[in-house]
Amino acid sequence: MRSKNILDKLTVLSWNIHGNTSSTEGKKCNSKEFIKILSACDMFCLQETKEAISLPNFRCFNKNRVSSKSGGLCIGIHRTITLKVEDVPTKCEDVQTLRIKNFFTSPKRDLLIINIYDSPKYSSYKYKKAHNDGFYDKILDFLQNLIVANGGSEIIVLGDFNARTANANHCYVVEDLNFTNDKMYGSLSSRGSDDPYRDSLKNSNGTY
Repeated sequence: MRSKNILDKLTVLSWNIHGNTSSTEGKKCNSKEFIKILSACDMFCLQETKEAISLPNFRCFNKNRVSSKSGGLCIGIHRTITLKVEDVPTKCEDVQTLRIKNFFTSPKRDLLIINIYDSPKYSSYKYKKAHNDGFYDKILDFLQNLIVANGGSEIIVLGDFNARTANANHCYVVEDLNFTNDKMYGSLSSRGSDDPYRDSLKNSNGTY
């Protein structure tokens, strides 16, 4: 029996890898350290892959932009999760959605995994989309409609929203990262006012 409590034990990683290929180190997916980090998870969501990703012991689902070499998304599901996985087509190439059928058995429900990469507001990609297509879908509006349309499923949303949150205490930092018995552990602490990465601006994605 898989109840909703199974989510408490599920290890899911979200990571903007800034491209699978490094000019100095080659393919990241061939790196032992890269593989070790991802292999500690049951599932992972990668952003800005820029090309297809494959990894041992995972079913990897890739979604790359048709009109651009930037962006790119990948969801990896460990092969120990043997349930049927369906790709949920979306009109937005920066939103990737998978459905794991009957992930929960008590009661019977699907699990929807949504992986997002929202480019910076003034990126060349968004400029070209607005210029060529006359518009660019607002990711958050698209996401809200997607969630409403799949209200019968449990939903996990991960990704890089390029949210700028100014002085808000918006996130946590993983400290003391280490591996024990092939599992990844760390402690969490809130970013304080002396955080060197603290932003001075706030955008619409960073307003909540």
